[in-house]
Amino acid sequence: MYVANKADFEMAREFKRGDILGLSAVVSRSCYEVTARTIAPTILRRVLGEPFRSFLSTHVEASLLAAQTLAEAYRAAFADVRRLALSGSSAARLAGVLLEWATAESIGKPEMRLTMALSHTDLGNLVGCSRETVTRTLGEFRRRKLIVIHGASILIPFPEKLERIAA
Repeated sequence: MYVANKADFEMAREFKRGDILGLSAVVSRSCYEVTARTIAPTILRRVLGEPFRSFLSTHVEASLLAAQTLAEAYRAAFADVRRLALSGSSAARLAGVLLEWATAESIGKPEMRLTMALSHTDLGNLVGCSRETVTRTLGEFRRRKLIVIHGASILIPFPEKLERIAA
């Protein structure tokens, strides 16, 4: 799933089965200030705010899970801001995103690999650069053998080399 705010600035985040969109808005009784679009067939279920808040007030375990979810969303947002604000170059931001996603997808697997579901334009919006810069940088990463691209699959054979760029 792809998430973007109301301005032209876009951020992408992957949601998995069971994730809750708009949790912070429901808990704080405010408007959900982003829109979402899927990049694959998706089933969404709508839960009304008041019944959900009532459910949370009577189920301690669910309240704790909601708090953990909000804390993780805060951590992820902070990481996004830090990546955009503190990375010195587009290559560093792109390397950081590739490493973050590959690490998440490769838990328990022998190689570091990710499936790229975003277009170069969307990826550029995520890391704060143009589509052309993403294409050029990915090409440079390929030439330097930092990544191997097969269709939508990206293999990172030497993560430590990409980590040096991301640092």
